[in-house]
Amino acid sequence: MAGEPVLFIVNPASGGGKTARDWAAIESWLPSTGLRFETAFTTRQMEAVDIAKNAVRQSRPVVVAVGGDGTLNEVVNGFFHNGAPIPTASRMAWCRSARAVTFGGRFGSRSTRGRRFNSSPRDCLGGSMLAA
Repeated sequence: MAGEPVLFIVNPASGGGKTARDWAAIESWLPSTGLRFETAFTTRQMEAVDIAKNAVRQSRPVVVAVGGDGTLNEVVNGFFHNGAPIPTASRMAWCRSARAVTFGGRFGSRSTRGRRFNSSPRDCLGGSMLAA
């Protein structure tokens, strides 16, 4: 739905707990940007798939995977049902503890483009999420 807040799906166990520490710093800074957001923390494997799938079906403007490769994999899978993309206007971003990567466009569309940010997660969020 238009006007919905950005959803951050955070795997606090990623990186041996580094993601939890990094997220605490990001979450304390994020309100100062004016970005409306919500956070969902995962507590078990494959939970990010369900969280992402619900967000995509709600057409959240941006769904952000915060964690490692496994978290990214699960959130990407949340954009699909039975191997086909779920029709949505949602976009996806990935923020790792060590670096941040953002994907623009919609899955399954010819307009899908990837952009890579070799900077900190804070720089990624400031440059890409705030422009969403």
